[in-house]
Amino acid sequence: MRATMKSLVCAVVLVAGGTACGSPPAGSTGATATAPATLSASTSARTELAWATYELHAEPRYRLLMEGTTEGRPIEQVRIIDTTGREIAAVVTTATANETLAMCGPTKSSGPTRYGPSRATFALSEAVFKSFLADPSAYRVEAREQGVWRPATLRYTCSATE
Repeated sequence: MRATMKSLVCAVVLVAGGTACGSPPAGSTGATATAPATLSASTSARTELAWATYELHAEPRYRLLMEGTTEGRPIEQVRIIDTTGREIAAVVTTATANETLAMCGPTKSSGPTRYGPSRATFALSEAVFKSFLADPSAYRVEAREQGVWRPATLRYTCSATE
């Protein structure tokens, strides 16, 4: 299974305007979430999440991976909120070091890499998966660190299929 998963990395699917690893789909360049009133008033700590999508034969088929950190500190949870303010997905993070599937590197020719100590793996419905991939800026992503929810800045890495 490990070899199969590794072979997926940077098997780029040319969807939603992406042309290679590191080339974002439409609307995903540096999309920063806007903090609602329920977030910490202090947003000086910057949370950055690299993200990638994986469409697999095995269940769950549609996976959205996010890795990152808040100034080097681990993230506890990540959630995705739609345009109506409804939370559509939330997961507890895992340690990136324990994951067997590494995300794409920052360029087409670079190998798999890690983007921080925390990994959020979302198993999404096909509709939500394709909607997020087509326009990630339509969603707000927040990360919880030390009990405080903060807006996250997203950085696209790649889309892969099996």
